[in-house]
Amino acid sequence: VSQLKIRALDVERADFTSLVKAILNGRPEEIDFRAEKFTWAGFDWSGPDEHVKANAPGGNRIRLSLAGVNATTQYEGHAPVRSVAEINGLAIELPPTSDGGRTLADLGYKKLDFSIAGEMRYDPVKRDLTIANYTITGVNAGRLIVSGTFGNIDPSLLGGGVPQEKLAALMLANIAQL
Repeated sequence: VSQLKIRALDVERADFTSLVKAILNGRPEEIDFRAEKFTWAGFDWSGPDEHVKANAPGGNRIRLSLAGVNATTQYEGHAPVRSVAEINGLAIELPPTSDGGRTLADLGYKKLDFSIAGEMRYDPVKRDLTIANYTITGVNAGRLIVSGTFGNIDPSLLGGGVPQEKLAALMLANIAQL
């Protein structure tokens, strides 16, 4: 039996219009959800690994948890021009006798536990998208920091829309710096 506990969610200055339209029209790819502030206190989930017996040493539960998400976004028209986000305490724990659990143990880990933080800026005039100091930090695993600037980014790539049009726009984009 799986167990799920979802903690508090706070969304401010949000527009759910496209979400509702996309659901009613059966076109999830057209969701263009907007929120200026998103705060979620996370969740805890556990469920059995069907490939591991319940009475195995250490049990057979897979555990996922998230300590929280904080994001703020500023918009110019429909395009997000600045977004700062943090995903804290994303942890994945596998049963010790599962293949994944044994692999983690061989690498010296009981679980994967990491956080992600960074900033995105979009200049609609220059059509540049800058990813600033996106940092992935793993408990006892170190840190990876990624920054870059991408050019010729069509605003449609940053919101909802038709997937084929987004793919065509993506083909015209470039990597200016990474």
